[in-house]
Amino acid sequence: MIYFHSPERWQSYPEWARHRRTEIISRIKREFCEPDYEYYGDEIGAGTVKPLPVTAPSHAVPSTPNPTLSKTTPKQIAALGLVILVFLSLASGMFGLVNDGIQKGETYFPAKLPTQRRSVSREQEPKTFWASLSIYAFIGAGASGLALWFIQQGWKEVGKIRRDQ
Repeated sequence: MIYFHSPERWQSYPEWARHRRTEIISRIKREFCEPDYEYYGDEIGAGTVKPLPVTAPSHAVPSTPNPTLSKTTPKQIAALGLVILVFLSLASGMFGLVNDGIQKGETYFPAKLPTQRRSVSREQEPKTFWASLSIYAFIGAGASGLALWFIQQGWKEVGKIRRDQ
């Protein structure tokens, strides 16, 4: 249900919207078409003004669910599994770099340009060494967190599928 105020009440809106009521209502009606939506208080379309109801508008979800949003396909679950695998691989690689750096006392400097990439020693450049490891650890933690979040969302979808069956 979409409610439009009267032209008089519309004049209390911000300046940019006051004289654009017809245009705004037309755009809303193009995006939110009947029969999925009903309009009250509009003067565009059928030529009649539907009165505003006395009761407050209901914020309930439409009773007809969107079938494209409610069904999870096996392809979507497989794609989610692939994304999880990529994030877990990234996290594993980053944590491997951190582990190697701590054990060997040497790591690679993470630079955008290949000419700036170089080996960094803990003894010669301790600040750069630990900053490099921190960057790798941060990326690994972020990738792990995203993978766990995607796993959680996947389990929710699998639970919905099982409940629907």
